[in-house]
Amino acid sequence: MQIRSQSVTRVSTLGGPQRTALRRDFEPSVAVTDTVNWRGHALLIRPIAPVDEIRHQAFFARLEANDLQSRFHSQLSCISTADRQRMLSPASATEVWLIALLLDATGLLEIVATANAVSTEDNIEAVCGIVVRSDLKHRGLGRLLLQRLVACARRRGTQRMVCSVSRENAAMRGLVTKTGFLLDRSEPCDGTIHYVKQLVPSAPASNPHG
Repeated sequence: MQIRSQSVTRVSTLGGPQRTALRRDFEPSVAVTDTVNWRGHALLIRPIAPVDEIRHQAFFARLEANDLQSRFHSQLSCISTADRQRMLSPASATEVWLIALLLDATGLLEIVATANAVSTEDNIEAVCGIVVRSDLKHRGLGRLLLQRLVACARRRGTQRMVCSVSRENAAMRGLVTKTGFLLDRSEPCDGTIHYVKQLVPSAPASNPHG
């Protein structure tokens, strides 16, 4: 993800007029990593940071229970404070947490989607997950974040990415398939379906006679 140098952007808020704003005024302590046009709105995508604590809590408060369960594969009705705090300070060597932010109608940034990847210590494999705010699903936010997770993992030298999807989550299964993930039929049936994407070419098999 490339840091853009321009500091002024036209920002169309959800439910509000277009305005001119200095991006560094949004969050003076956090550098903007990427800005894309999402359905006519300026969508900011960057790593999560401790400054996001309040908006991160607000994001989870707007998730429906079934979306929490699909993301974390358990009967969760809410995320604990301890878990949210851990998400705000991921381990830099093995974890990547990205957030997508939009300006709301009052001009404040709000999180509309999150994505993360946690790699093994040897960096062979990273397990990823995405959750989009319940009222904004099926509008391309998940695709934008997943593409950036894959690009980030490639830059870190991760060899493959794995995504576990609940069988009921047809939208996520479609998303990972369109992003180049393949069904891993070797995984046990545990209520989820596992998809794998190779990020680096597999080494050719050696020829014992060559």
